[in-house]
Amino acid sequence: MLEWDGISYEGTGGTCDKLTTSSADEGVYNTAADRELGGQLPTLIRGGIEIALAQLLSDIFQLLRQSLALGEDDLSDVAGASHLAALSAYRGEISANLARLPKDRAGRNGLAEQLLGVAREFSVELPTLSAALSPREIAAHQRRAVLARTLARQPIGGLDLDPESILHELHGAFFAAMIITYAEALSLLAAVPRLSGTPFEVVEAVRLWKEDSATRATLLEEIASVLEATPRLRNLLCDDDISEKLMAHQEYLRRAIWRAHQLGLLTPVLLAALDYMDLRRDAWCPVNLVQVSVQPEGSRQPAFVN
Repeated sequence: MLEWDGISYEGTGGTCDKLTTSSADEGVYNTAADRELGGQLPTLIRGGIEIALAQLLSDIFQLLRQSLALGEDDLSDVAGASHLAALSAYRGEISANLARLPKDRAGRNGLAEQLLGVAREFSVELPTLSAALSPREIAAHQRRAVLARTLARQPIGGLDLDPESILHELHGAFFAAMIITYAEALSLLAAVPRLSGTPFEVVEAVRLWKEDSATRATLLEEIASVLEATPRLRNLLCDDDISEKLMAHQEYLRRAIWRAHQLGLLTPVLLAALDYMDLRRDAWCPVNLVQVSVQPEGSRQPAFVN
């Protein structure tokens, strides 16, 4: 039994086997190229990623509207509109991809159950994807409460209040959370062939995802190159370059979540992404421990860092 988000789950009894032997009609994104990569799991994970990123953007835009007290039509006139344009481009692309997923609640729930079932079967933690696919408000409240009483995980200094800074912050927060989402998803995709012998071509799957992800193509190609160069990488966050990129944006993520906290907004998927980053040594080691340790007293050096 695995305890996840404070809730215990029983074993799944072979969810992965069911996925890889199902007919093509039962999956999502079922193209011939997808099936050549090893059954439905790569496409199922891609669907989960799109849903998680859509939920992250929902959190971001809700926070943006509340922070600036403006309607979305008015946001394009504020300073820093280039950041808004980038976020809107992500949203447009992801919305188009979501149209390829099951449109009814039962279909979406089935996708979530399958994907999270595989994760439980292989004991892979997916807090960000779980928060998006199977929301549990109590878990989000618990995460926010822990953050509120943990000084080391809170942002440094006060929050900026001008529109340009807020837009910059939220754009950076989304980018950080997007890296974390891909790290979670790829940890599952890599675990299945390692533990079950099912032949998934992880690098090819990532490059296939680029085809309908123009706004993320540069990041996805960088991820594919990392996985190609280090096929036994335990987690995407173990790579120095990816970890450094995440660390360059993690303060934006903390500020966005803290801004939501001060506004009384609950942002479940952002909170789950921050948890995943803070509770993994991979994101901070080895070079980033030096970067964190030189921060002023009271900054975010995690409790597990010696």
